[in-house]
Amino acid sequence: MRSDSQWSNSERLDLFIKRSGELMNRRVVQSKSLAVNMHLSFDRSKGMRLESQEPDEEDLRSFLMDFRMFISEKEPIFIPRIRSLIEQGLDASSPLLPALRKSKKLWSQQYKSGLLRLELNGKHYSPEEILDLWINGYYFHNDRAKRMVLEGLIGPGQVLTRQGLFNVALDGLNYVAYLRSVILTVRNQGLIR
Repeated sequence: MRSDSQWSNSERLDLFIKRSGELMNRRVVQSKSLAVNMHLSFDRSKGMRLESQEPDEEDLRSFLMDFRMFISEKEPIFIPRIRSLIEQGLDASSPLLPALRKSKKLWSQQYKSGLLRLELNGKHYSPEEILDLWINGYYFHNDRAKRMVLEGLIGPGQVLTRQGLFNVALDGLNYVAYLRSVILTVRNQGLIR
């Protein structure tokens, strides 16, 4: 396996295009089942009820296996690294730069703090932390502390963290698709190699 420093900028962009295409062709993406529905209802006699329609578990696992390459600092296609490569490759007067910088800020806000604040048992969880709990405490690794946090959540807490996982995955997918389209555009226009 190549170390991160052994990839040229062009190879990183090529790999990003390849891997993002694979990610976008996953069944969970094609079926649009990452965009889950959550329903909250309250009845005086029955109390509160929270339900969520979730994607197929195997489809979700396959998606997350591919997606984590984009959010791991050790990978050559780490989102901030790819975005920086695009920015550095563009001319300072490029009309694409302001939109790219704005998207960077929006992605950072979505990934670090999210649109909704999730607080469970007195602790605030960012979308990034929720994704980390599920990836490292459940799906791909056996981090005991993270698994214990997930197992300690009952009822609405479980539904909300699952919803948080789906939301950050969908936001990440959209950002990867955006960066992919920018790379293809600037390459087609000969603005970057």
